[in-house]
Amino acid sequence: MLVIGPSSVIGLELIKELSSREAELIVATSNADISEEILKNSFFESNIQVELVDFSRLQSVGEFCNRLIRKSHPIDVLINATEINHPAE
Repeated sequence: MLVIGPSSVIGLELIKELSSREAELIVATSNADISEEILKNSFFESNIQVELVDFSRLQSVGEFCNRLIRKSHPIDVLINATEINHPAE
């Protein structure tokens, strides 16, 4: 499974749940704190690959896509967990 953009507690909980079901996950996030949280916690039970991607830069997105293309197995499920934050008015 490919999970894109987990940026808060909701995204982490989604990854925890998928991990508890022993899913093989590729997590693409622009949030270095979330990336660190995933890598340092032992509650993730399955194979998780974390990719730090700057989604605001086309080159970074393209490099990430090229890494995915080089993988030998297909991606069965794509989950977009990106949150949209609107500035307070």
